[in-house]
Amino acid sequence: MRSSELTVNDISRHFGGVRAVDGLSFSVEPGIICGLIGPNGSGKTTTLNLVTGVMPLSGGEVRYGDKVISGLKRHEVARMGIARTFQNLRLFNTLTVLDHVKLSRFRHARTSLVPALLGLPGPLAEDRAAADYAREVLARVGLAQYENAVPSELPYGRRKLLEIARALATDASFLCLDEPAAGMSESEISELIRLIRSIRDTGMSILLIEHRMSLVMTVCEKLVVLNYGKKIAEGTCNDVSCDPNVIRAYLGTRHGERTA
Repeated sequence: MRSSELTVNDISRHFGGVRAVDGLSFSVEPGIICGLIGPNGSGKTTTLNLVTGVMPLSGGEVRYGDKVISGLKRHEVARMGIARTFQNLRLFNTLTVLDHVKLSRFRHARTSLVPALLGLPGPLAEDRAAADYAREVLARVGLAQYENAVPSELPYGRRKLLEIARALATDASFLCLDEPAAGMSESEISELIRLIRSIRDTGMSILLIEHRMSLVMTVCEKLVVLNYGKKIAEGTCNDVSCDPNVIRAYLGTRHGERTA
């Protein structure tokens, strides 16, 4: 699926009197890695939730290509080609690694559940095709040897890769990553950097939230910086890192003073 431009236009999200996101506008051009960064509590994950249909907007509009996606439900946004991972892992210890990825693939299935349960030839063939595709995705993210394991048997960093595999299995053209390096070792982060770049090289766009600035500065071609729900900078890594508003936002916030 070919990537399109994501356009966020004057979006807001209010919780009572709190403006978690306040008049935010930015764009992610096709085939780039864009970092969404800011101090704790700046509205990054809320923004991702608004873009992906996890929560409704209080105002503004989100477009993907020529389609308005704001107002759509999460599964409808996914059908438009936008997939995501979450900060907190959403995995099931009753399912194998392979089954997790197969389930993500099944949104493309042409048959209903009843024929599949009856063991009819069409659904069985589709199940085999989904399994083959899932194995390709697992090999791509470095999890081929874990296909029969359950998530609790994986190191934490590998579980994060499983989340990415699930997103990729939907044939998305736009990938939102929320803290993918959290809990990873330095060697795992090096693998993650290679994976993110390889995903971008297929033409997929990526919107990345990440606190590890070394990773952000290594992979991102563009940065959008938030503080208290507002955009304070947008541009290349070099431009943003020298912006006095960005420096003030980071250095002026004591660790632990706000929460994400």
